[in-house]
Order: sequence, then C-alpha cells, then structure tokens
Amino acid sequence: MFYRRKRLAALLLLWVLFISGAGQVCAAETESDWYGWWKMDHCSGDWSKMYGYYWDCCAVLSEGEDGRMSLLLWDEDLPREIGLAEARLLETEGKLVCQSGSFLDRELSASVWSVTESGDDCGTLLSIEGQYKAVGKGGFHYIIYLRPWGSLWPGSEDEKPYYYENWYLPLVEAGRPMPDVIGKQETGA
Repeated sequence: MFYRRKRLAALLLLWVLFISGAGQVCAAETESDWYGWWKMDHCSGDWSKMYGYYWDCCAVLSEGEDGRMSLLLWDEDLPREIGLAEARLLETEGKLVCQSGSFLDRELSASVWSVTESGDDCGTLLSIEGQYKAVGKGGFHYIIYLRPWGSLWPGSEDEKPYYYENWYLPLVEAGRPMPDVIGKQETGA
C-alpha cells in the first residue's frame, strides 16, 4: 500500500510539473480521468472488415479501499453509461494486472490484459492490450492508449486521437472536466 501511494504521489507530482511547464491548467479532480484512443488489428472471421478501425476513448481510473483499482472505459460510439470496458486492476510488483471485468460483451479473466505504464516527453502513457474472441467466427486484437486528461499528445495526426484537435484541446484549454460523451460540442460555460 505504501508503494502504491508513493507511486501515485510521484505520478501526480510529475503530472503537475508537466502541466505547469507546458502552460496548461489542470483541475485536481481530473487526476483519475484519462483520454486516448483504441484500435483493432489482427481481425479475423466476422471481424475481418474492421481491421485498422479506431475510436477515441475516455476512462476513469479509481482506487478502492481494498487497494484494487477500477477502470471504466467508454468510446465515441458507446458513451459512459453504456461503456466499452470495466475492469478491476491490482498492482502487483509495480505492475497493474487485470483481475476481472468485461470488454464489450466478453468477460475479462485474471491477467487477460497486458497493461503497460510508460512515460515520454508528454508524460504518462497507459497502454492496454487484449484479445476479443467472438461467439461466432473470429475475433480481434486491440490496443488502448490513454493519457491523463489534460496531457498533450506528441507526434503526427496518425498518432493522436481523432477528436484531439477539434474537441479535446479546446476543452482542456478552457479548463473543462472530461465529459461523459466524446466528440460532442458542449454548450454553455
């Protein structure tokens, strides 16, 4: 538990340093909010026509009293109340490991996700990889890329979420919290 709190405190400090260095304003309540994109590859059977498809996504990562973390993930087609995935994660030996949950209509069993936390010039990047096996024919491999809400994304247009420039950046620059629906223009203050 001490290591987890120390790691979370260090990540928060790095995040604050990154944001202040980049001239961004970050609200404290968004520390567990994440934004990114996910893609499908190695598609087969009924899913073969979906190869290369990708969607913007948002997530909330929160820690429970039992030390386990919960991840709620939604994308531009499946808003927060429907959700794309829900997972219980546990930190073991400095790594996040999936304990249980669901992705689309499939149950996630222990260690089915490969979860990697890394850093670069723009801060923390959380990568999640998994395999979806359909009831019918085929399935697909998927990768989810997430950064804390408010983070900048480096690279070319192909390496950023689709709604990054026209939706995400204006919300971040206005100091807005992460919404429940992706890509929709908000009205009001």
